[in-house]
Amino acid sequence: MHNVYPVCDNSQGLLIVVKESIMGMRGRKRKDRRKKAANHGKRPNA
Repeated sequence: MHNVYPVCDNSQGLLIVVKESIMGMRGRKRKDRRKKAANHGKRPNA
C-alpha cells in the first residue's frame, strides 16, 4: 500500500505542471497576436 501513494502524488504534481504550461502558452499566443498587429511590412523576409 505504501508504494501507491507516491505515484498518486506524482500524478497530481504532473497535472498542475501541465495546467500551468497551458496557461503560459495561452498568454504567449495572446502577446504574439498583439505584436503581429503592428508588424505589417517590417519582416526582413517579406
